Amino acid sequence: MTINQLLECVMGKKCALDGTFGDATPFTSDSVDVGDKICSQLEKLGYERHGWENMYSGFTGEPLEARVYIGQLALVVFKRYC
Repeated sequence: MTINQLLECVMGKKCALDGTFGDATPFTSDSVDVGDKICSQLEKLGYERHGWENMYSGFTGEPLEARVYIGQLALVVFKRYC
């Protein structure tokens, strides 16, 4: 996994919550401080700034002591790598 895949994950979460499209293309003039911009937008939507979610036990309903990032990511797997 690369750094940009993590940015795509956070951008996808922000866009899904906001109902917008986004572009996480690296190394462009628009990508300056893009991580900070996305995190600020997540915070404005009422979510934790870095996309962390509190997890709960499916058996007891008690909160787990670990915080986990949950997001969507589309991976393209080429046939030659399988």
